[in-house]
Amino acid sequence: LFCGKSGVGKSSIASKMLVHGKLITEDIAVIDARLENTKIIPSFPSIKLDDKEATPLKSSLSIIDDGKFDSLGRSSYKLDEAKFTDKPQNIDQCFFLEWGHKNSIIELEKTEAMKYLFKYMVPPPQGNSLSSDKLSFLNSTKLLNQIRLFRVTRKQEKRDDLFFLSRI
Repeated sequence: LFCGKSGVGKSSIASKMLVHGKLITEDIAVIDARLENTKIIPSFPSIKLDDKEATPLKSSLSIIDDGKFDSLGRSSYKLDEAKFTDKPQNIDQCFFLEWGHKNSIIELEKTEAMKYLFKYMVPPPQGNSLSSDKLSFLNSTKLLNQIRLFRVTRKQEKRDDLFFLSRI
């Protein structure tokens, strides 16, 4: 699971990982924490990439739009069935991506990890906001106890995705 602000490289890293596996979801991840093992639920089989990132995957992609609607100028592509899974998957690790002055991967302590989870989490819609907040807190606590969470800082000017991929 990759989390981070728009433009931090989540889709770039995911596209490079498609060589080794399948995409589950992009942009919005629905997490099901009701089960014993927390799972990520698949969404529509699409990914937003710039031309350079899409080129190695061209045989697995069909264009949905040409980047007119993306603030970063990326095009949206539909993945073929071989590169997408439609089955919920267990979550083992979560990586919070951010830009910085040096490359680093740091496993987060639970208190720090909770701050990152709340920063990127959208609570489930509920009629009563107090019950929604409670549910979000309980789901986050369960996630903290089941998976490892990391902060990944990468140099923006170099964009070395291989630095990150070689360490996970």
